[in-house]
Amino acid sequence: MNVLVRLYNLKAKHGMTDAAYSDWLIAFSEYLPTGNEIPTSVYEAKKVLSALGMDYRKIHACPNDCILYRKQYADEIRCPRCGISRWKVCKNKKEREGVPAKVLWYFPPIPMFKKMFQSVETSKNLTWHATKRNKDGFIRHPADSKSWKLVDEKWPDFGSEPRNLRLALSSDGFNPYSSLSSKYSCWPVILVTYNLPPWLVMKRKHMMLTLLISGPRQPGNDIDLAIGSIDHIVAYATVMEGDDPSSTVHGAPLGNGNMRVSVYAAVEENAKIPFPVKDEIETVKQAMGSWVAWPTHLIIMSHVKKPVKENVERKRKRRDIEEEDSEFQFSLASMAPTLPDSLKMLCMWGEDKFKERRTISFYMEPEVFGYSRKSFIIGSDVRRLASMREVTGNCISVYQRYLYEKLTTYKMVDMVAFVDPSQIGAVGCGNGTARAQHIKDRLVTAKPGQMFMLPFNSGDHWMLTIIHLDEGTAYFMDPLKRRLPTGDWMSIVETAISMYNVAKNRKGARSSTILKNLAGIPPQPSNKECGYFVMRYMRDIIEDKDLSLFATKWERRGNCQYTQADIDEIRNEWAKFVVIEELCVGRP
Repeated sequence: MNVLVRLYNLKAKHGMTDAAYSDWLIAFSEYLPTGNEIPTSVYEAKKVLSALGMDYRKIHACPNDCILYRKQYADEIRCPRCGISRWKVCKNKKEREGVPAKVLWYFPPIPMFKKMFQSVETSKNLTWHATKRNKDGFIRHPADSKSWKLVDEKWPDFGSEPRNLRLALSSDGFNPYSSLSSKYSCWPVILVTYNLPPWLVMKRKHMMLTLLISGPRQPGNDIDLAIGSIDHIVAYATVMEGDDPSSTVHGAPLGNGNMRVSVYAAVEENAKIPFPVKDEIETVKQAMGSWVAWPTHLIIMSHVKKPVKENVERKRKRRDIEEEDSEFQFSLASMAPTLPDSLKMLCMWGEDKFKERRTISFYMEPEVFGYSRKSFIIGSDVRRLASMREVTGNCISVYQRYLYEKLTTYKMVDMVAFVDPSQIGAVGCGNGTARAQHIKDRLVTAKPGQMFMLPFNSGDHWMLTIIHLDEGTAYFMDPLKRRLPTGDWMSIVETAISMYNVAKNRKGARSSTILKNLAGIPPQPSNKECGYFVMRYMRDIIEDKDLSLFATKWERRGNCQYTQADIDEIRNEWAKFVVIEELCVGRP
């Protein structure tokens, strides 16, 4: 039995497939004496191990987290609350009967508790909090906390027996296959025994997996949030907690009659939230991706998941942009009178040249992105800049080339470096590993104290990331949400820095990267200025010259705003650089 348990641990540790494990058992049994009882397949091994309490149950669940298909719902094929099918729906809209849409894996904890008391050493440690804990008035153990003492007061019979288990429950989402992929994730629910001494509480052998919830979304109840009356829906959210009025939300007590909710989609972005956080979160738009308190009577339980962004809508948006870009009509008469002179000149040149499908080519020296390459400006790039529409990666990289000349003038080349946005974007730049590798290759060229600017496009939105290797810190600057980014971008940045530390053999470097959100950056007024704001952020950081200023300057939310004149300054610099450097001077 001991041999079988050890072999199964090796299977789990090294990710061995069931087929390989079965072949391994067969080969192993051939070297044992005749008549040995070692199993020869994974199926037989699991049957033996299940007798030790290492069993699990698979329980079907509603995709909207309404019910579990057990007890009175065991034979249902549709959720009695939301009406969604129990079975998985294929791409052709047909149900695969017998294949559940969502599964909850349940690992009974009772056998695990019994094993703890079967060990003499562990059973002694379970009473450590009562027999050997230092009781000097300081909080050294959960037993010193108010919550522990509250349980003792409410249930004195339970509290008087030191062997009674005090458990903590924790859950979080993770990707079991790759930290850089967002295609799949699951949610483990883990129990931790607080009876144990502090040095044993978080040991792996004492952490018990009790539930495993499959699916990319956080399990929970989706809700509609209203303001004024329940008919005025302003946002969609997920309930986080609502039972303890003494718990805090952004430092303030939750209070009676309120729930802690996580807003994931806005219906009315500018609607004021019931409990604003001064200078930080005052509207629904600012609350997206964060936790806020909301009155219970203005929360409507919803059994239908609300899509934050539909793929169909994204495709339609891209198609409309492509159709609009195909019309190369540079009419100076229709342009705004405030259009910068350099941009007017560029458009005038482009009226004829771009109609012939000509391009403006740029040569990017190796010093700009760490390698040499050519970049091209096409008619749609200029037209977008002229009409204040979303800018492309070509526009961003050309502006980085312009900023490199500023760095040279200011003698700051050894202080700031750029990463090519065309190699790290979410679309057309490969998987997460390839993008992290490209960032790492650029980071290994770093000079002491140098920081890197990474303009990143998530598909339809620009944001800026600053990596400071000496500090082990990555700063995120999102002009729209002013929150840490969702998706896999943070994981890619962390992985790239870890790869850099390994490549440079930086043994003294931090084990984990510090991720900071600069919430005080000027916010963009609508959904089309993100690229201009990212270019302006880079310019302001360089113009300040003291690189320690930007983090403290934009760390907390304030009233800092960019005017249209500030954005026009960026557009004028971009166009002037293209006109003078490329059309007049030319490059190899």
